Amino acid sequence: MSRVKCPKCQNVERILKAGIIRNKQRYFCKECVYHFIIKKVQKDNHILSDKPASQVSLQDIASVAGVSITTVSRALKNRPDINIQTREYIKELAKSLNYQPNILAQSLVNKSTHTLGVIIPSLETTVFSTMLGGIQEVASKAGYRVIICNSNENHETEIANIQGLMNHLIDGLLICHSIQTSSYEHIRIHIGKRIPIVQFYRVASGLPISQILAED
Repeated sequence: MSRVKCPKCQNVERILKAGIIRNKQRYFCKECVYHFIIKKVQKDNHILSDKPASQVSLQDIASVAGVSITTVSRALKNRPDINIQTREYIKELAKSLNYQPNILAQSLVNKSTHTLGVIIPSLETTVFSTMLGGIQEVASKAGYRVIICNSNENHETEIANIQGLMNHLIDGLLICHSIQTSSYEHIRIHIGKRIPIVQFYRVASGLPISQILAED
């Protein structure tokens, strides 16, 4: 029988059996004072490590760790009602399995993606890149990510960009219109939805949405 190794400190000399939990052997490492379960961990780790990160689920982690899905969820959220050793073990295990939370699923629950969409006419023009830098700085401080789209001064690309951002369930849209844009039906159809829209620099005065103008 192979010797049991502590997943935290890799020690194999000071490992004791510490009872049975959910029909799985629990161990205790005297070296780093750590409880763990290793039944099928190596096999499951090998299987799960071959999965794309997006496919590793809370259930997968729970199966390897020998705990419930609820325990895994609470541990990854740093809930204080989970034993600190169990919490750290689950977090390390999730990291080793390349687990990535499902942002879309979380957004459906929280009704927020903490993501803003920004459409600018050109990434090469200094004034637009400066504006973009300011937007990113403020958004980051507020805890938001920014998805940037470049319309390349093309009206059709601007329309496609808006639809793509809306499909990503953004929380807000900031747009500087392309130089070709003269009709704004692609904006009107989204007015009144839950997503606020802000125009900046190049704006359409007839739209009932917020505007930010430059004072040249």
